[in-house]
Amino acid sequence: MENKNMRKLNVTVQCMAVYNSSIMVPRELTFEEAIKYAKEHIDEINLGELEYISDSDELDEENCDFGEEEDTNSDCNLRTGEHAWEKP
Repeated sequence: MENKNMRKLNVTVQCMAVYNSSIMVPRELTFEEAIKYAKEHIDEINLGELEYISDSDELDEENCDFGEEEDTNSDCNLRTGEHAWEKP
């Protein structure tokens, strides 16, 4: 059943996630120095399994637009909590 009073708004939603991983650091570093080292080499930390942080979704208003007019019923999905994540 098509609703002629509705149209599709394409949205970008940002959310937060956390993951656990590890990085090799020089043996002689103190804990504080190792934390600094990890921050400076964060791009070398392997991406672990991401865990979605509930209620962290925010609409990115600058990246929303009205797309091509299409069937408004076919693109509705419920949030499942499962996300396809990739680190660029």
